[in-house]
Amino acid sequence: MKNYKYIFFDLDGTLLDTLNDIVYAINKTMEQFSYDLRFDYESGKYLIGSGAKILVQRALSSLNLNEEQINQFYEAYLPNYLKYQGMSTYPFETVIDTLKTLNDSGIKLFITTNKPQKMSDDIIYRLNMNQYFIENIGQSERFIRKPDPDVLNYLIKKYNINKEEILYVGDSSVDYEFAKTINLDMAFCDYGYETNKQQLIQKADYVLYKFSDLLDIVNH
Repeated sequence: MKNYKYIFFDLDGTLLDTLNDIVYAINKTMEQFSYDLRFDYESGKYLIGSGAKILVQRALSSLNLNEEQINQFYEAYLPNYLKYQGMSTYPFETVIDTLKTLNDSGIKLFITTNKPQKMSDDIIYRLNMNQYFIENIGQSERFIRKPDPDVLNYLIKKYNINKEEILYVGDSSVDYEFAKTINLDMAFCDYGYETNKQQLIQKADYVLYKFSDLLDIVNH
């Protein structure tokens, strides 16, 4: 195994179990618009991974709405999610202890997520997790969203990182593609939201069945 000095993390489905709050906000917005469609935890897994705009498009895909209607829903969903996120969002089991251990060992930690920057910052600070990370970069106009490697290239250049020393950790096919666009090693989180897990279990460099399995990789 390699000597990883940097670990880049996805957020939703990797570090945090955010899905209950996402589904709640989507359903609340459906109520606002009088749309007769609701999601639960399992069906919500098919919505996420590519950012809030794509999430909304997927949620509304069966309703045959025009672009203006979709944009109106999106603009209503964002404040709803910001209002309700944290209501039942928590770090996955062993995340906090593992992040502390990684910090203590000198490994530099980053977050790269398709969650909008404001929402990502809000939940990370609310849960007092910002202390563990060098940077938390969410979706904004600054960068092309994952799986484009724009944000990876930015961080590698900014911190003068050797990409051979990076491990990327995520729970989705988007995360796998994101890492492999520049040939990073990738650890797949089996406990996360990916609906086609078997394919990623076969392709990923490592598989985490619980978050603390990460310590077995870096402490080889």
